[in-house]
Amino acid sequence: MVTTQNLGHLLHVEKAVHGMPGFDASGFTAISPAHNNTRRAEINPALYAHVYHLLGSNPSRFTSDLTFYISTVRAFFDRQEESDLIQIPNGINADAKKRISEDMGVALASTFMTAAFDIPWETISQIPANSKLASKRPDFQSYRRSDSSKPYIFEAKGTTVLASVDKATTKALEQVKRYPVSAHSKLVLTSYLSADSRYFPSTTFVIDPPAPSAGYIDPRISTLLHFEKTLQFSGLIKTSALYIKLLSKLLKDGESRISPINEIP
Repeated sequence: MVTTQNLGHLLHVEKAVHGMPGFDASGFTAISPAHNNTRRAEINPALYAHVYHLLGSNPSRFTSDLTFYISTVRAFFDRQEESDLIQIPNGINADAKKRISEDMGVALASTFMTAAFDIPWETISQIPANSKLASKRPDFQSYRRSDSSKPYIFEAKGTTVLASVDKATTKALEQVKRYPVSAHSKLVLTSYLSADSRYFPSTTFVIDPPAPSAGYIDPRISTLLHFEKTLQFSGLIKTSALYIKLLSKLLKDGESRISPINEIP
């Protein structure tokens, strides 16, 4: 039987996500003033039993809802020992770890989306395959209660191997930021599920991937980039390389006005 006691789960939410319109952080508690981006969420395991029945009563209007993911997570919590944070049992075999981590990644990502953006569970569904639109697509689309004009798109990853977090996140970022569909937000949520919280606790990393830079090249930047070709044509290859390095730094730092270069290396 699922206990009613809440389990804690850590969320590392980057600043760009905090600044999104409609983002609600009231359900998450900062663990300390020095770590404001790392927050703790309290999750009642009974939530997933309710969601499982909700989805059965309200089947998705798209291809697939979260039913099969939630069924695994629900069974996991039925046998989860009481602990302060979500934790994977040490003795579990590799196949079970893989299945649980993948399904738990989807459940935890969806839990964050429903709490942070007021998204009903029944609007979360897998994005149908469409090779003409994109060869690789994110996992899920969802809609706010107050606005169904655009979706919230997110990719959910889950792993029990700490070293795999960076690799899984990098792959997910490429899928999300290149998906050519207008959305309120496109997020990546990678969940690491720990078997021993003494080393590194179970944590979900919430990331807002930057859009492809090509969409932000205005005429001024285009002119500045063209000057690199002018230097190369003039035979100043080293100067050209140093110029583009300096220009990249200035643009990355958000410099709106770039002063003339008085000294050429």
